[in-house]
Amino acid sequence: MSTSTSKFNQAQWLSATPLEMYEGTYNITSPAAEQLSLQSGLPSIAKGGPNLGANDGIEVLDLGSGLGQVTQELIKLRSQGQVEPTRGIRITAGDIDETFLDNLRSKQKVEKGWDIVNVEKLDANIDRPNDTILSLASPLLSLLSLLSPSPLSPLLSLSPLSLSSPLLSSPLLSSCLVSSCLVSSPLPSRDESIRVLKPRGTLSFSTWAYAGPLHLLQHAIALLPSYPLTPSPPPEGPWTQPEYIRKILIEHNMKEIKVTPFEFQQYADSPKEMARKMWPVVKIITSQWGERQGELGWTMFEKIEELLRRDQGDGRVKIISVALIVTAKKP
Repeated sequence: MSTSTSKFNQAQWLSATPLEMYEGTYNITSPAAEQLSLQSGLPSIAKGGPNLGANDGIEVLDLGSGLGQVTQELIKLRSQGQVEPTRGIRITAGDIDETFLDNLRSKQKVEKGWDIVNVEKLDANIDRPNDTILSLASPLLSLLSLLSPSPLSPLLSLSPLSLSSPLLSSPLLSSCLVSSCLVSSPLPSRDESIRVLKPRGTLSFSTWAYAGPLHLLQHAIALLPSYPLTPSPPPEGPWTQPEYIRKILIEHNMKEIKVTPFEFQQYADSPKEMARKMWPVVKIITSQWGERQGELGWTMFEKIEELLRRDQGDGRVKIISVALIVTAKKP
């Protein structure tokens, strides 16, 4: 029995490390990460686009790498021959959590293709002017990847709950990818991503038009007879709406804007396993429930399992999400 499974009980679920919580959730966001990698234009950039010379290599910085979904998708593109071997690609997978880092280092040692990956701990306490601080409200792994034709230093850092972006002093990036991210204030991250792009650089990010895990939790919470009041999040605009996203990007003079709905299914082998996949979601959503978090949070898992078993039976179950895959070019 894994450590994560052994801590998935009422007494210990709040004491789990990030890796123990997120372990087993890989396929919750990996389909969107794959689609984002493809729509970003990475394969064509890797084969020699306007931003790369014939002998340039590609340096990719995967920030807040977590379980490594984005890195794995890039390795897959390379293994399929979509990145020319003569050009070369190096990926830096970074995080600030040691449990995630240890997991990534173990992949380096045993998994095919990870020889092109450097694993680095990113300093979350760098103090520079014009820092951008983001509070993540994501129940899913939040991944930020930066693609550049020149070497990058680890200027950004991401934890499961916060992202600190120190000053990026010059526009270095050919492509910026932000995957599966729900933030309480997305505007600063968008502005910073656009600012550090080269002319004709590509901004790529995903948001959720319909987040299956959140709707499942909303259903479970609605069945509780009582739960603590929590502050309402500040409105930032309807980021689930394609036209709102286009409007924001047009206001920043971005070109070739493409917003593609991507529907995909998220599976588990049983209702209990799907409830376990909601572990990080439940912890984040119930984080403001104070001393009742432990008790009511565990009740949430029971409600989720009950709902899925009632509607889909004891075998394999699924939920459905729709990501908006967004790409745009800086003029």
